[in-house]
This record gives sequence, C-alpha cells and structure tokens, in this order.
Amino acid sequence: MTYTLSEAEGDVFLIGGGASNVGDEAILSGLLKDWRESGNKSIDSITLVAHEPERTIQVHKDEFPDDVPIRPFSPNVSDALLALLEHDTFIVGGGGLFSSYMGELSKALPFYLRVATLLGKDVYWTAMGVYPSTPSIVMRGVVGCMAKSQHISVRDPISLETLQREGVEDVTLVPDPATTLSPDTEWAEKEMRSIGLVENDCTIGIAARRVKNERQNQRLQNAYQQAIEILISQGYQIVLLPFGNHPYEEVEMDHRVCQRYCEEYDIPMIQTEKPQKMLGVVSQVDKVISTRLHSMIFAYTVNTDFAAVEYAEKVTSLLDYYGKSENGIPLNEVTGDKMLSKIGLSKIDQYD
Repeated sequence: MTYTLSEAEGDVFLIGGGASNVGDEAILSGLLKDWRESGNKSIDSITLVAHEPERTIQVHKDEFPDDVPIRPFSPNVSDALLALLEHDTFIVGGGGLFSSYMGELSKALPFYLRVATLLGKDVYWTAMGVYPSTPSIVMRGVVGCMAKSQHISVRDPISLETLQREGVEDVTLVPDPATTLSPDTEWAEKEMRSIGLVENDCTIGIAARRVKNERQNQRLQNAYQQAIEILISQGYQIVLLPFGNHPYEEVEMDHRVCQRYCEEYDIPMIQTEKPQKMLGVVSQVDKVISTRLHSMIFAYTVNTDFAAVEYAEKVTSLLDYYGKSENGIPLNEVTGDKMLSKIGLSKIDQYD
C-alpha cells in the first residue's frame, strides 16, 4: 500500500496532524513512514499545516527525512492565499475531517482547494473520512473539488459509499495509515511500571472522552463510572488513556475526562502525543474500552481485546469492515455492564 507522499513532487502543502490528537498524529506518522519506505526523492519541501505546527513537527521530528526542509504553517487568510502560488502539490493528509464534528477550518478547506485546482495545482485526498453527517454546503464543496483532484482515497467503507452516492468517481478504499505503525513496547512497559502497574495482573485501558450531545454524554460518563467501580471491586488494574488533548475544543479534551476519573478513583493515566508510544501501551494492556476511533484501530492492529462505543458512523463502519461488529455498543445504549460484557467480563467474572 502506498499513500500520497510517496508519489508527490515539488513543494508540498500538507494539511494534517496537530490538535494534540493521537489519531491525527498516527495518520501523519503512517504517511511519513510510507514516504520514507518509498524512497521518493521528488519532494523539495513540505509545509505542514496544523493547529500547532511547531508542536506537531517536534512530535514527528525523527520521522521526517533529514534532507527535506519542513516548514510550520498556522492557518491564516493572507498566508494561505500566498501558499496557493508558492506550492506545487496540495495534500489533505487523512482522517475524519468531514462530519458533524468538523471545525470551521475544515468547512472552508474544499473551497480553498478548489481554487488550487483552478490554478493548475495538484490536489490529493488521502485516507479520508467523509461522512453522511457532513453539512450539505460543505459536501457540495468537497464533491466539486474532488472532481478536479488527482487522487482520492478513503479509510472506511462508509466514506466510500458516501462519496459514490454523491457522484464522486475513482475513489480508492485504503487502510487507515495508523495500521502500518509498529508499537513502542519498550517505552510502554517502562511507563506502565513507573506508574505502579503490575505486569502479571489484568490491566484494562479506558480511552474516555466526551461527546457533543449532553444527554448521550451523561449516559456515557455514567457507563464509565459503573465500569470503573465494578473493575475496582473485582481487583482489576485500570489505566486511563486520553487520545485527545485539543487546545480549545471542549468536546475533544479527553485528558480532562480522564483526569477526573484518575482523581475520583485514584487510578493512573498514561498521556503521550507520540502514536507509537500509545500503540505500545494498547499492545501491553489486556483489554481496552474504546470511545476514540484510533483507540479501537490501535487495539485491532495489535490484537488487543476491545469494546468500542459507536459514537459516530466511522466507528460502526470500521467495526463492520474489520469483522468486529460484535465488539460495538451503540452510544444510546451504552452501560458499564455492556462495556465489560463486550470484553468478556461481567459483575461476577474474576480474571485469573
């Protein structure tokens, strides 16, 4: 499997990564890994577009080729217009940009890239997520731009179906780039020991988060609490795994949710922006309760038993694609008991 960076040329404007989201960083790591392994020498420079580009470049500093200049870019109107003239290739570097969860910058992106195509620039969409909940005006922009783009790939079947239904042709279904990463098990083992987790005791990782709908969010938080209390009562080890640490989007601040449960129940948390390290942790725990797409993808990749709360279409789609539909729990039906049941535990089970 090859992704767009392995084929790109000239000065590249790469949109992806950032926002302190482990999933976004995992996608970027997968794209960079593919680029290194391809041996592509046709890229002259990369301008990395992210919410906090300097921070993102620091996270991935050992993954960029040494001989290609990497420039940080924070979105702003004047510089973005100038970038249209200064770059040869524009790449949207994957992930679920287009859905009801999308931000204001994502809403403007297809219209910006349509201008790039009118200027004769190459535009690539790689390992994208485009979902039915995308606002209609944005969807029209996406479809119009993709019709003039060089290549389009998506990372889940529902995105493929959505674009085909909208009349977009030549769309390729590819694995999420995160599935190509290798876990940093050495770091994970050391980190888990440092916070007091005992190697031979059963450890449950919980990737906790908020969701937008307040009623559903309250149900989700109640489910976490119920599951945690049952696990503690039966002597299981628990570790909180925040996959999102967004600087300004409240619903994306997973670390705040996890910190709350750390303090309330006196259980540890492992936080890292480096996806290979978090993948290592997921590979070392025994089971994962997932309410982040990439916590589910990580568990699937390293064969860790998991339960996945279906908080969005992309989760349900990938569960079906992976042949793991039985691991899913609809958000409006989630309880702590169901979380534990899906990972083979219940109130009366005892791990040995």
